Amino acid sequence: MFKELSQVKKGDTVQVMGAQGEVLIYEVENINTYTEASAPLNEIFANSGSSKVVLITCEGVWDEVTHTFDKRLVVVARLKTP
Repeated sequence: MFKELSQVKKGDTVQVMGAQGEVLIYEVENINTYTEASAPLNEIFANSGSSKVVLITCEGVWDEVTHTFDKRLVVVARLKTP
């Protein structure tokens, strides 16, 4: 699902199906890339009072020792329609 996440741009919309089958539309407001050590987790996962989705995927260079990529792509989108 996140294979194309690196192509998302600020202002793009993300659709999520809610628990009752309703379609919720979120607008991308932030796109950042972090190393695992530099990711501001408190900021990324902060409860801001407004509904948001945070999409995170791996990117960068594959590390054979740790079996993971060296960076994380973090996309934050805010609810556009209630």
